[in-house]
Amino acid sequence: MTKSVLLICSAIAIAAIPAFAQEASTPRKHQKWGVNLPDWTQNVPNFKPVAPNEHPRLVYRQSDLDALKKRAATPEGKIIIDRMNKILEGPFTLWHPAGYGLLYQITGEMQHADKARQLVEDVLDKGVKDKDGRYGFANPGSGGPMRSGPAIGAIGLAYDLNHKAWPEDFRKKVAKAILDNPYTTSIANRGPIGPGCNHYGAAVGGVGVGLLAIQNDDGVDQKKVEELLEKIVKQARDEIAEGYGDRGYYFEGHHCGRISSNSGLIPFIASYRIAAGKDLVTKNENARWLAAKWIYDFALNNDGKYTNPQRGMYARNFPRGGMTSMNGDFAQGFAITPREFLPALKWVYNNQVEPAATKTFDIVEYPQQAIYSLAHWPFDVLEKNPQDQPDLFPRVMHDTAAGYIVFRNGWSAKPGEDIVVTALLGTAPTNGRGMAAGGSVYVLGKGLGWSEPFTNYRFPGIFHCSYPTYTKFEKDGSGVVSAIGYEEKVHGKLGEAPPAYLAERSRKPTCLAVDFSGKSGAPLLVAMTGPGIDHQVAYWMQIEPAKVKDVTGADGFATRTVEVKFGNDKGYIMTLQKGDAPKFTNDNGTVTIGTRKLSFDGKKLIMD
Repeated sequence: MTKSVLLICSAIAIAAIPAFAQEASTPRKHQKWGVNLPDWTQNVPNFKPVAPNEHPRLVYRQSDLDALKKRAATPEGKIIIDRMNKILEGPFTLWHPAGYGLLYQITGEMQHADKARQLVEDVLDKGVKDKDGRYGFANPGSGGPMRSGPAIGAIGLAYDLNHKAWPEDFRKKVAKAILDNPYTTSIANRGPIGPGCNHYGAAVGGVGVGLLAIQNDDGVDQKKVEELLEKIVKQARDEIAEGYGDRGYYFEGHHCGRISSNSGLIPFIASYRIAAGKDLVTKNENARWLAAKWIYDFALNNDGKYTNPQRGMYARNFPRGGMTSMNGDFAQGFAITPREFLPALKWVYNNQVEPAATKTFDIVEYPQQAIYSLAHWPFDVLEKNPQDQPDLFPRVMHDTAAGYIVFRNGWSAKPGEDIVVTALLGTAPTNGRGMAAGGSVYVLGKGLGWSEPFTNYRFPGIFHCSYPTYTKFEKDGSGVVSAIGYEEKVHGKLGEAPPAYLAERSRKPTCLAVDFSGKSGAPLLVAMTGPGIDHQVAYWMQIEPAKVKDVTGADGFATRTVEVKFGNDKGYIMTLQKGDAPKFTNDNGTVTIGTRKLSFDGKKLIMD
């Protein structure tokens, strides 16, 4: 089991940002990020093709079953099964039949497969929907394809796990229903809206799982299955390549990425490897970081609760449970995470996402997460703090596609130690990616962030529709970045920004400096200058005048933001500290705070 399941996405080491200070002065433009990339799919080594009518195949293979039963008998496995059983006793979900299928697989008891059959019959014959009434097999609610796609995948998973126990005529009925569902064909022909929209990955991935379930099985037109599956695979690649950046940032924002990934895309990527022997992860950085991105995106506040630096549409503090999109980031994510990332991702889950001694194994609201957890949770992997692996996880993460940058002072299991600063430089306006166009600079940790009492600190300045012209990142998480706006016309609500700003943004760089060194006399210093200051991004990407608003965090920590002059250039400096803020002096444009000196040479902020 360990070799065939937990290692299904083993991959080569990444070309990460080095742990030493890095400087880059060559502009990097990505006007057409990910469009029409050559196919990067790899064949899985030593793959044994799935025989016609061979099941299970979507989450694990028949050859893994004995090991899976042994895992189910471990203390962790018993918790997983117990949590799933409690969910199965609750309100109906479209994944209940798959949950009963897992019980049949482990126990061999027909009663579980019979229960699954009854529930699937109700879905097919009576139109029964998920407890979230938007999700229906052929009768979805709002969102249409993005709800039906995952539902098709759910029935496909039930078919896969119960196949051996169901009568032949019923198996054929289910397979035919999957193929004949009008949403199967319409989504395969064209996913909803397009890559980079959260609807797309959910719909395409869900249908892909359903088609993989019935591939080469009796009772359906296999020529049609292959034609539709080929289209789905192409669209899944498009979603990976165009929807996500090279460190997993989703162009509509964090929560929209969860909708795409958790509802359809990640289950398909996993099943495509297990059932078809095709690897979409190893040769693509976007895919390698789909789940691993969460290594950078959590911090423990002083009360022991996490804060998650989300931005974009539907941004919130990483709720778990509730809607399907809020489930499975780790249970499913471990199934596609490269082996070398597992120790750090497991550490983040155990120490920041769910630090309590009692673990849920990411099984909160939907039963299918138990299937993935039992098969793919890395029980055999020793967790390891990311900061102890600086070559893999430098403290500054730069998604060069989206311009998403995370500066961290480190990773700690001790509440209140982490401080995180995030910035979003944005993409070319011709990409039309809405929420990816740019954004404010946020500070989290020490009681700041999304967690209660909802004390967000937003710096009075923005980046948007820009590309980096200079970066320098340090081992301690400090760094400097300069970015200049693309010259293309800024359209939509972005175009409603003040005319002077729009004219200047493509001529002068906006510059950011983040300092964790403590030289300023504070644990954090953030400075910014350039045309982006005095502006902020509203929810739907309107550009508005910035408001300087300092906030109080936990245990006496608070921000102080002051206006400064770097020669003739206006700027702001913020410090986060406990007690009195450090004083500063200005000598002909060089600002001194403690022993830290800040200046601006017209191209970048310089920290001495």
